[in-house]
This record gives sequence, C-alpha cells and structure tokens, in this order.
Amino acid sequence: MRKKLISFLSIVLLSVVLYLMPTPEGLTPNGQYAIIFMLAAVLFWVTEALPIAFAAILFTVLPAIFHVAPLPKMMGNFATPTVFFVFAMFIVSIAFQNSGFSRRIVLWESVKSRGNPGKLLLYLMMAGGILSSFLADIPVMAMLLPVALVILQKNDCMQGASSFGRAMMIGLPFACLIGGVGTPAGSSMNAMTIGLLKDTANVNISFLEWACVGMPMVLILTPIAWFFTIKIYPPEMNNLVGMEAMEEE
Repeated sequence: MRKKLISFLSIVLLSVVLYLMPTPEGLTPNGQYAIIFMLAAVLFWVTEALPIAFAAILFTVLPAIFHVAPLPKMMGNFATPTVFFVFAMFIVSIAFQNSGFSRRIVLWESVKSRGNPGKLLLYLMMAGGILSSFLADIPVMAMLLPVALVILQKNDCMQGASSFGRAMMIGLPFACLIGGVGTPAGSSMNAMTIGLLKDTANVNISFLEWACVGMPMVLILTPIAWFFTIKIYPPEMNNLVGMEAMEEE
C-alpha cells in the first residue's frame, strides 16, 4: 500500500512539473497535455498505483476536462470496428471454452496418440495452434494446461526433473503463440494492426486475406516448434499411462 501511494504521488508530481514546463517549439499546448496524459496513464498501469480499469476510464475523461479533446471524440475512439471485433472475439472465446467442445477436441487427440509421448505433444501443440488462430491465446492455454497436468501427474513426471514435463510446458505455450498469427481473431494485436493499416496507410486487409497467409505459417511453424522441442527435451518414457481415463471422458 505504501509503495503504491509513493508511486501515485510521484506520478502526479511528475505530471504537474511537465504541465508547468514551457511548451516546446513546434508543439501545441494540447499536444503537450496529450503526451503528459499518455505518459501518466502508462506509468499508472506499470506501477499499478491505480487499478488498471479505473485508470483507463480516468484517462478517457481527463483530456475532455482539460479541453485537450471533446468528450464525444474521446468516447468515439471506443466505437471503432476494431474494438467491437476484439470484444466479440473474447465473447466467442469464453463461449467456446465454457461449452466444453474445445476440451473434447483435446481429449480426442490425446486418445488418438495411443500413449506415444511424442505424438501426444504434437497433437496437443497442433490443437493449441489451430484453436488459438480463432480464439484468444490465454483461454486456449488455460484449456490445454489441465489436460497436460493430468497426463504428467499420472506418469509421475516430477516438477523440475521430467524432460517430458519441460517439453509440454514449453511446447504448448509456443504453439498457442504461433497460432495467434493465423487469423485476425487469433490476437487483439492482429485486429489493431488491420485497423492501423486502414487508418494510416489506406491498406485494407480482409479476414480471408490475412488467414491465407497466417494459417500456412501456423501449420508449418507448429510442427517445426514441436520437432525442436522434442529433440531438446526427449521424453523419458516410451509409453504413457492413463489414456484409458481420457477415452472414458
């Protein structure tokens, strides 16, 4: 609490000092204030001196109070197609995760590996890569992790000692990260990039155009990542136990 208070006061003091400084040549006063607000917002987010959500709302309203920009214009930035696309993407991710369908896919692939640790890792990584091309990376990883942990526990893979455990815990996040470039829905950064290209360079990229480039990259890079992962961390067992329980589920 004391650390956050010190951070809060330091950021406020820095903002006041910058506010009182003469406006640099070539920069308007409103431009100077906008830079100060941006810097303060980033510092509040980094230090967590204020809750992130509260800081986000606060720095949406403050520029309007200081007449840097009209409030309708500030709020209008939250009504862009990119924002609605990202919002819809997270809704679909949560619905897909809660439906249990994605977990069924993972369990089915686990059974199809027939206890082969190398095949299991490949199937899980491919599932993670493909799913995270259409869903947010973190929900996909949150779906894969419990299945991976159950398999590791049933095969007595000790934390910090199991080579196969390392392969699973390194390979799965990498696969989800790779899958994030597959389609615009794979990451909010993709949608923001499309929006920025349209606004700044008048370049329009459709969902299908992005996917035609992104999905082949996912389908090529994920097996390559699996190959290097399994070579660097070879499984210490030839056959996995506990696949029968997966099949029953």
